[in-house]
Amino acid sequence: MVYSPDGSEIICEFCANQEREKSQNDSSGEQDFFLAMATRKGHLRQMDTITFNCDGCGSEFILPPTHMTITCPYCGSAYVVKNSESRSILEPNGVIPFKISEEKVKEILRGWFKLHTPKEPFRVTSGLGIYLPVWSFCIEGPVPYHYQVEKEKKVVTISAEDYLLESNILVSASGIPPAGWTSEIKKFDLDQVTAFDPAILSDWVAENYRVSVADASLIGRQLALENMKQKLHLNLENGANDLQVISSKIAVVSYELILLPVWLIHYKSDCNEYHAFVNGGNGEVRDERYEQENLGQKLFDFLRRGKKMKFLT
Repeated sequence: MVYSPDGSEIICEFCANQEREKSQNDSSGEQDFFLAMATRKGHLRQMDTITFNCDGCGSEFILPPTHMTITCPYCGSAYVVKNSESRSILEPNGVIPFKISEEKVKEILRGWFKLHTPKEPFRVTSGLGIYLPVWSFCIEGPVPYHYQVEKEKKVVTISAEDYLLESNILVSASGIPPAGWTSEIKKFDLDQVTAFDPAILSDWVAENYRVSVADASLIGRQLALENMKQKLHLNLENGANDLQVISSKIAVVSYELILLPVWLIHYKSDCNEYHAFVNGGNGEVRDERYEQENLGQKLFDFLRRGKKMKFLT
């Protein structure tokens, strides 16, 4: 793709009808994906901030000026921040602000561990409220497909086309996401996303993205395609099989970088270390140890908790 002579759009050198007019960002902060990839426009919205790199796992964090110490939420390395640097990084488009305070998350965890009693000795070793980055994509395009059915004792191929339009396809941008994070990001209420303001990070640590928008877009595109395949399977006539979907016409048309609020918790139980995290927007808990327990234990907990289950899980 190259610029047209007047610089108003980008076009394909080999196929004149594959052109796309330049569009302005709307109020939500979405950026045109094609133009960002061709012009690096997506790397020009920058802000000056203090960043810190963990030597243990390589994660990069955006630090508020008041933070002089930090324990890496991923590898547990503890630092006195001396080698932080101020530099320009890509500014997020949106953020879901924290609604769960430190006192509230302690209350939630006390209730959680009381009902899901860890084995002794038990101790919470660290906890950190942090914004984790995700890419949000809008993906659309026609999807031709064909499948086979048996009619009058003959196998007949049916061809058709549907249109894919998926917004808010979320892909983690963390380099080392916590266990279960990929599926958990779907539970955040994106209606709570507000325009990013650097002041929001005045008291909170944020992880800088490590998955590029180009790499994440491939994952997002695949997720959207899988959703389309599930939809098509539901609508196929009885006896249909061998569904073949042609994905060449679907494309990412816009994207956003969004920060999601999470409390990352490390604790030790029976001399083993586990990870848990609490949704900083609604207080839902995801516990690595509990996820590993068998179905019988979960059923027992369900019967024990009764109506309290909705609040705690």
